[in-house]
Amino acid sequence: MPHAKPSAPEPPEPLALPREARRRLARLLGREELPLRCYEELGSCLARYLETTRAEVERKNRSAPGDVEAAIANACQTLEELVGLDSGIDADSLRILRPHARSFISAARDRITELLRMPRAYSPHELLRQTCPRLRAIFESHVAAGANTRQNLRRFVFEALFATGARTAGIDAARLDEYLDARLKR
Repeated sequence: MPHAKPSAPEPPEPLALPREARRRLARLLGREELPLRCYEELGSCLARYLETTRAEVERKNRSAPGDVEAAIANACQTLEELVGLDSGIDADSLRILRPHARSFISAARDRITELLRMPRAYSPHELLRQTCPRLRAIFESHVAAGANTRQNLRRFVFEALFATGARTAGIDAARLDEYLDARLKR
């Protein structure tokens, strides 16, 4: 019997931008109205940003930073107790399990050390690092010649993100430039 291929996830519904936001974005592009193609591209990009943000928030609500390390440490402690001399398990089980337990504990402790050395990723920043280059590309493909300035690009991106309800208060011009100059991932 042939197996059905899993279907690709449906792209999110494009975000409908409020009329006032469309006017402000159009002005930043040096246009009277926001071109339909630009509106569609922005709606798609911002919907993907919102969907990813929501998924990240949901994921974070299920596991806080450090939970992985704590879970591994708990498993190590449980195994140490299990294969301890006074654990109360029979000698054959102890003989069979002890080498595997020690191997697991060693590997688990190594992994905890690796995880603790890794820098913590701040997910909203990573999402912006992916979204801002797309917004830059949209801006560059629809901007009128006289409006193609770095300041208008920054304001365009802030305006687009603001339309999604994204919190942009902690992002200064230098940080935004870093995001805007990030490589566009396909």
